[in-house]
Amino acid sequence: MRRRTVISLAVVAAMAISPMASASLYAVIFDDVPDSHTFANDILWAKDNGIVFGYGDGNFGPEDFMTRGQLTAVLHRYDSQLASKIVGEPGPAGPQGERGIQGPAGPQGDQGLQGLAGPQGDQGAQGPQGDQGPAGPQGEQGPAGPAGGVDSVYTVEAAFTSAPGGTAMCLDGDVALGGGWQTTDTGNFNVTGSYPTGDGEGWTVDLTQDKNGTIYVRCGDLTP
Repeated sequence: MRRRTVISLAVVAAMAISPMASASLYAVIFDDVPDSHTFANDILWAKDNGIVFGYGDGNFGPEDFMTRGQLTAVLHRYDSQLASKIVGEPGPAGPQGERGIQGPAGPQGDQGLQGLAGPQGDQGAQGPQGDQGPAGPQGEQGPAGPAGGVDSVYTVEAAFTSAPGGTAMCLDGDVALGGGWQTTDTGNFNVTGSYPTGDGEGWTVDLTQDKNGTIYVRCGDLTP
């Protein structure tokens, strides 16, 4: 004689519940399973884990009975969904194995090709002009020249207004006996040279900035 085993769906859900489930994690999703039901959280846990499904009309039937076949199906789902996936706590780590011997060094790789030269960069902007340096010290006065006969001595003047200066010349054939310059301008006045011309017939003054002044040369006729 075949025996028929009947069991409540609510009891099956309670038997199958995972010991890790927390009752506070589940909310009512079946119309006939209120929060106050003894197995409310067990039923909802089994539903969420694919072990029981209810009737499809919003009801679970917590007080309905199950056949042995239905019970077997529930247990099979539990095994498929959860039981076979439960993993125990990991065991302690095994001892560290001995270090293997070092393998031989690999062959030297080929040298890579040289990369292309980068493009020429733009030329930088010219820097600002530096400040003008101070004038150099005055040179020593040269020795006096030998005395000579001079028929006549006179002065020639030439004005200058800008760098690089200017030259005052004696009359044709006469020689420069001396010379110099003067100015009434104020401020810096840089004279870099005051000397006779190469042929000795005039006097030149070199300037480094624009100024107004006069160059003079003392001339003499040395014709015997």
